[in-house]
Amino acid sequence: MNINNVATNYSKPYMVYRWNEKSFGELYDKLTKPEYGIGLKLELIPIYIAVVLREYKEHTVITYRNVEMEITGQLLENINQKPSDYEIYCETWDEKKEKYINEMEKIFSEYLDESEKKYNTFEYIVKAVHRWFLQLPKYAKEYKVDYVKIHKKEGVIDSFTPEAIDQKIDKFRNSLRGTRINSRDFLFNRLFSIFNTKDYDKVIDVLKKCIVSLDNVEYDLIEGYLTDNLKEVFEPKGIEGLTLTSAAKDWYDGLKSSTKNNVFADSKDQLLKKVKELGNDNVEFVESLAKIFTGLRIDDWNDNTVEIFMKDVKSAVDDINDFDEQNVIDVGDKETYKIKYADKNGEEVEMTFANQDIEGFSENLLNDIEALLFEDYKEAVSNSQKIAILLNVLKKYC
Repeated sequence: MNINNVATNYSKPYMVYRWNEKSFGELYDKLTKPEYGIGLKLELIPIYIAVVLREYKEHTVITYRNVEMEITGQLLENINQKPSDYEIYCETWDEKKEKYINEMEKIFSEYLDESEKKYNTFEYIVKAVHRWFLQLPKYAKEYKVDYVKIHKKEGVIDSFTPEAIDQKIDKFRNSLRGTRINSRDFLFNRLFSIFNTKDYDKVIDVLKKCIVSLDNVEYDLIEGYLTDNLKEVFEPKGIEGLTLTSAAKDWYDGLKSSTKNNVFADSKDQLLKKVKELGNDNVEFVESLAKIFTGLRIDDWNDNTVEIFMKDVKSAVDDINDFDEQNVIDVGDKETYKIKYADKNGEEVEMTFANQDIEGFSENLLNDIEALLFEDYKEAVSNSQKIAILLNVLKKYC
């Protein structure tokens, strides 16, 4: 039997028009059982399928347990072993679908791997979409509260009722989680269901908007909600046209010298140092504050982190303001220390800080320092040098 004649006579009825996610088992029955009048030998069927796929490969999807497979010679041999485990779908093609696929290629061109086209038509596009999704920061992948929408609707606010993000964005993100995606189903069914339309142009339009939202959500959070609310923390009067960095600088400039020189605990001290050396980059300033107060880059935030961050910054600024107004350290019966020294330029530098309870790990550290300076180096280093060493440590870290 001439395999080319079989392919010519039976390719369309059996491989295209009659196959709508049908099992290869049914196709094998029609090709091998006597009652269908073809009688093709089992070992020839992979060759037959390969001949047919030369014409229809571009619009054909083969799946194994609902997972799309790359169309290779090995796949055809595997099908020959257990045909009922595999299904085939040949997409009926038209100009709308052609335009749709071309638009998808343009949108995700940066993430396309041209070498993947040789296996089949659709999977290389879905792999590109998945690559785009994977490069998004954690925050963009997981956020549920639309702070950008809140900011645009309400402006600067102290409290708010979180609004859920657009369900289309959420469903689109969820469709891309996992490693194996049925590409034909994703492109021609799921996206249409997610965006609630049957129109190809509408899918492309909504998809572009989702991509823009996810690509920019972190930057929008920084430049919008965080910047405006932080500005309100540093400058409650809400001076129109004032930038965040200017608000922070004005706040710092208005503090007393004793406040600036005081050594505050942890994040408050880091905040003062950051504002003291602040430039004019709002985004860099917000990112620095994020690291100081949360220990995380904004990339790795979630919705809870946003609220915790704002509360902690406001609390730190309020504590510094309270100290500045009182100009005393509320430490009860604890000792208060003030150190003055001249820097290399001859300018006087003053540090003020309250004594802290030393216990646990800090007590171990104190014992280690004393043992190192006054036992191990007892004779090797003079007392004045030991004092100089301790003062240098204070200058470096305070």
